[in-house]
Amino acid sequence: MPEPTYVPCPHCGHPYPMSPMQKELYRGRTLSCNNCAKPFSAEDLTPVEMPARRVAAPAFEPPAAPAPERSAAKKGGWGVTLMTVGGVLLLVLLLVIVLLPPLSRAREQANRVKCASNMRQVGQAMFIYASVNGGAFPDRLDRLLSYIGSNTFVCPSCGDSPAPGQTPQIQANNLYAGGHLSYAYVGAGLSTTTGPGTTSTTVVMYEPLANHKEGVNVLYADGSVAFIPAGAAQAMIASLPPPATQGTTQPATRPSSQPVGGGT
Repeated sequence: MPEPTYVPCPHCGHPYPMSPMQKELYRGRTLSCNNCAKPFSAEDLTPVEMPARRVAAPAFEPPAAPAPERSAAKKGGWGVTLMTVGGVLLLVLLLVIVLLPPLSRAREQANRVKCASNMRQVGQAMFIYASVNGGAFPDRLDRLLSYIGSNTFVCPSCGDSPAPGQTPQIQANNLYAGGHLSYAYVGAGLSTTTGPGTTSTTVVMYEPLANHKEGVNVLYADGSVAFIPAGAAQAMIASLPPPATQGTTQPATRPSSQPVGGGT
């Protein structure tokens, strides 16, 4: 294959591809340069070989190192994330610190109300027992398990659990076994006719100060229940006879000092 040839413009040197055969075809004709627009005759020019074109190999470029700005930005992003998570945890902790005391007080108030309700149920069971026993109150609380469940003798603020058993007799055997009775009964020997006009001030059952800390619920002989502050409750408990336990019966007499508080 013949090498490509060209004729340069005699004025500006602009190349025009032209072989010797093509030159014969243009012989005697005047051509105009497309670059400088000056005329020239192809007959006066001699085709020359075009220089070989060299294809430059692509230069090797090593991979660019990661920009330090991106690394810093990445570290900064982690820092912002950690600060956000820390802020959320701190907010949750503050909410717990602020809300925990009111929630605890509300729960204790609810337990105190439930405890008072238990005592009222015990009082009603005592009157039912008295109605079939000549007006006498029971000598022990386990006598009332035929009328109310063993869960009635458990204060929700303490760690006691209801006496287990499928029958009242089995529950009665377990009531004084420990951890199943939250109240102290001092109504043994009393009756529905005890001291005319004093039934609203005669204590038949109370709870330990450890149950509610700020005071105790007290059940009176007329079936009413009142919450007595801790100071007055200590004086009241000191004036009462020892609580009844299984296998013992309390005397009907009371200390000379009057019980503190009144029923509601």
